[in-house]
Amino acid sequence: MPDQNRKLRHLHERDTQVSAATAIVLVVEDEVLIRLDVAEELRMAGFAVFEASSAEEALELLASGLQVDVIFSDFRLLGPLDGWQLRKAVARQFPGPSFILTSAQDPPAEAKTEARSGTVPFVPKPYQPAHVADLISSLSDRQTDENGSR
Repeated sequence: MPDQNRKLRHLHERDTQVSAATAIVLVVEDEVLIRLDVAEELRMAGFAVFEASSAEEALELLASGLQVDVIFSDFRLLGPLDGWQLRKAVARQFPGPSFILTSAQDPPAEAKTEARSGTVPFVPKPYQPAHVADLISSLSDRQTDENGSR
């Protein structure tokens, strides 16, 4: 029952946040202080922000009906799935959101290739939240241009 209440709370938060937001962002970061900091900065920049501490939690939120424009995820996450595996799972199960990866370490070759092509941007840590906000705005604007709506 706690999981169901948590999902319902997230859906209610989504409904109340989204109406005024420029984009809906899911921040996936296992380091709580980093997650709280970037989530707050993104909220102050006008985004509706939801948070997950693992790839599995992010997939649960998406499966519960949360629709997002951008997923900003650490590459190295605790648990069985890392950020790259999360990106692949989202592409298969919930196509649509843009994805941004971040890490203090170099990403694997496949992620570097996609970062260079612009498919999946990579933001090295430490990063400036304003830079992340600008990147999210750019990706969100590109989605709006391609889809005609958010």
